[in-house]
Amino acid sequence: ATTDVAVLLTVSQATLFANPTGTPNSEQRLNIRVTSASPRSLTWGTMFRAGTDLAPLPGTTSGSNLTDRYGFIWNATASKWDFVAIAGGF
Repeated sequence: ATTDVAVLLTVSQATLFANPTGTPNSEQRLNIRVTSASPRSLTWGTMFRAGTDLAPLPGTTSGSNLTDRYGFIWNATASKWDFVAIAGGF
């Protein structure tokens, strides 16, 4: 596997993105797509991290039935999902 996709079509409450299970490949991508009617709080497991250029990790959805997209790449050296992309309000 080189890419995993998570799709949440109707987030109706605060959401925790727990640490994924399994063994990702080095440089594997994880794409998350979230839609919510109202802004919803997001929290992230300890395997997710943001760098200095794109920080912090998203804390809230756009709401208004808009879609947000978050992109991560697996850093095998650090055993972390590095936050590398965000696009919101589609």
